[in-house]
Amino acid sequence: MPSSRSCRDSEIAWELFGVFDWARAAVKAKNRTRKKAMHFQTMVQADLPQGRNGKHREIVTTILSDLDRLSTGSALKVPLAELVESKEKVRSALNRAPRRAGRKVMTASDTNYLYVWNGDN
Repeated sequence: MPSSRSCRDSEIAWELFGVFDWARAAVKAKNRTRKKAMHFQTMVQADLPQGRNGKHREIVTTILSDLDRLSTGSALKVPLAELVESKEKVRSALNRAPRRAGRKVMTASDTNYLYVWNGDN
């Protein structure tokens, strides 16, 4: 039969264990709410530049604008000599931009021209 002293020691141990648990939880909560120093400067989000103007934006915007006015069965004939970037990069940009808008644009090329027309949507 356990003595009353050993029972009391057990109760004290459990009470201390509970206090330590509470203390550990309080320290963790304090550490979570403690703010760390920022590595970078901050600014108001409204002052941020809106959007990104990529290298191909001007030519892609011009071609897409012309495609909006293009009649069915016709294609644009863009001289490769007028492209600032390579034909491959412009074709890639012409693939990305319309896809975001749910639009299909087709391209072909030869040694002198890039041909662009509206695909079936």
